Amino acid sequence: MTQIVYIAKDHDLAGDAVRRPTHWQLFYCLQGALTLTVDRETYAYSAREAVLVPPGTPYLHGGDAPNAIYRVTLDAPQGLPDRVATIRDNAPCDLGHLLDMCHRHCATISGDPRSDATLSAYSTLVLHTVRALIDESAYSAHVAELYERILQNFHDPDFDLDAEYAAFALSKDYIRRQFIAERGVSPARLLQRLRIEHAQKLLVSCANNRCKIRDVALRCGFRDPLYFSRVFRQTTGVSPKAYPHDDRRASAIPKSRA
Repeated sequence: MTQIVYIAKDHDLAGDAVRRPTHWQLFYCLQGALTLTVDRETYAYSAREAVLVPPGTPYLHGGDAPNAIYRVTLDAPQGLPDRVATIRDNAPCDLGHLLDMCHRHCATISGDPRSDATLSAYSTLVLHTVRALIDESAYSAHVAELYERILQNFHDPDFDLDAEYAAFALSKDYIRRQFIAERGVSPARLLQRLRIEHAQKLLVSCANNRCKIRDVALRCGFRDPLYFSRVFRQTTGVSPKAYPHDDRRASAIPKSRA
């Protein structure tokens, strides 16, 4: 049976010491921005986001101050992942509202909270909500954000992956490794794939208009037409000029995206 055995609203958690919990810990951020470090892996989260830590996992909090957070201890929940999980609350803030009600109710309890039927009901709802949000958060927030930024801006020659990495409070190497683990492709490879895919479509659609290769390159995010031609040939096996008339182009166009 799942039970909330402790819930408190803490402040300035960034100054917390290293801890090794004996129960599951759920940290839900209400204000500010925090990081949680586990085995040299850093998880960033801010308002309306949470981190779930399995029992026996040493962690250290850092980040901005002031901050406000719900710290929740869960006893023996079933069906949770045996790893640190980041969670983004949904639009109605179901998890946040549940934790707020739990916190208010616990202030009225005298004695062992495990014997309180209302808190037991809240505990079950919290567990089900956490499970659902973990399923919805299959991709880490920073991975999902970087992926969307690439999709939206791949055709822009000024789009700079290094600048995108720098916008996160995490190292470039960590984001890249996590992106590959979750998306199956590196950010740089995805960016190149999308640009070449777009170029293939443009070359076919404007073949009769005799559009210039440098114009296609620029519309696909390449400032240097020579570099574009080299990358295009390496990817498709034909040059951009020959591609619209090549019999292999149908099989060269990617069928799906990462």
